[in-house]
Amino acid sequence: MRTQRPVDFAKLENLENRRLLSGLTLVTHGQGGDAGDEVGFTADLIERRAGGAAQYVMKVERSGTRVRVASFERDEDSPAIEDTSSGEQIVKLDWSDVKTLPTTAIAGAVADYMVGNGLVRQQLHLAGPSRGASVISNLAAELGKRGVWVDHVTYIDPVPAGSAVPFFGDLFDGKMKVTENVLFADNYWRSDDNITNGFDGQSVRGAYNVELNMVQADNFGDPHVGAGAYYIATIDPEEPIVPPAKSSWFAGTRERPARDRTGYFFSRIVGGARPKSGVSAGFDGTARRDGVDRDGSQFPNIDGLKVVGGRRRFAVGEQFKISYRFNDADSAANIAFVIDDDRNPYNNWVATLARRDVGEQRAPTVQRARVGKSNLDAGDYFLAARIKDNQGHVRYAYSTVPIELTGSARAQSVAMIGPAPTAGAFRRTEGLGLDLEELI
Repeated sequence: MRTQRPVDFAKLENLENRRLLSGLTLVTHGQGGDAGDEVGFTADLIERRAGGAAQYVMKVERSGTRVRVASFERDEDSPAIEDTSSGEQIVKLDWSDVKTLPTTAIAGAVADYMVGNGLVRQQLHLAGPSRGASVISNLAAELGKRGVWVDHVTYIDPVPAGSAVPFFGDLFDGKMKVTENVLFADNYWRSDDNITNGFDGQSVRGAYNVELNMVQADNFGDPHVGAGAYYIATIDPEEPIVPPAKSSWFAGTRERPARDRTGYFFSRIVGGARPKSGVSAGFDGTARRDGVDRDGSQFPNIDGLKVVGGRRRFAVGEQFKISYRFNDADSAANIAFVIDDDRNPYNNWVATLARRDVGEQRAPTVQRARVGKSNLDAGDYFLAARIKDNQGHVRYAYSTVPIELTGSARAQSVAMIGPAPTAGAFRRTEGLGLDLEELI
């Protein structure tokens, strides 16, 4: 398998910055860890980068012959999700009590909990090192069975149990994979091809693979630990580099990109342009994906919400076009396009701009709509959308950049054409399947 080298930014597609998307980040540990130490440090860095977040610990335990999520608790010093303007949640997954079990069983229990408790409603970023990467791989696959799109998975020097023994790793933890419901996957790994020297990571088909040759060649004693330190150092490039990471790993060259041009740079929070080699071919990339066997009622999905064209300033009441991507593999759904004064879908939005009913649609589908509303105050806002299907499944998406609404288009129109219409008059607007009624 050919390894992708660190990204050549001159050859990247010039994509719009994706910053300001709210969502849920789930980060976990390797075979010998738990939800503290590096996981807690990583979560704190992500919270600062996101401009605030609600942090939780999810604990997995054995219950007889089953695996289950035993607790899901918010950190004592963390705000509730309803009180964060960023709309960001960070879940620290602790599976240390079931580390002798297959990661497929662990992932199944976590996926069931996330689906049953509303933790898949926002865009998802799943990340884990070593054997924790196997947990993440299987978690994404389990979510895929229910049709849930996962925006981003990150593997850090993945080592499924038994992977050094031919075929055994596939039988116990399953192979490392990227399933068809994952939009973007990246993998940071190194190996010396000598299992007697410690754990060796591996490349993953379908991910944007970055081989950390510099970490393998120059480290503080364990390159496997160094791989994790490499990724953590990219989360907040303004923070000092903490050993065992080394500044020499980030020299600013093609082979050694600067800290602010690799790793966490590709997250939805930072919004760096993602290499197409890690983006699914079903979502405008070139990466191959593993299939999943769908099971149970399927979730609807929505993302890619943005204003069509370069404008970001509109008069209050002015109509403008938006674009979005959605699907629901087994039922009809309703989409509400809304305007919000922050990025949090859990603390109510300012107003609903329009609604649209969509039919069953298995493949990701891009459509446009025209929206606008007259009875709003001027100011800065975020566009958002909520999709809800007939089974009550809900997912949210926020636009990539905010918009500004200026003085009322109605007032401007009245000044030009004469008296205002009778109060309470309505105009029905037809556009791309939308059925809007707006007071003018």
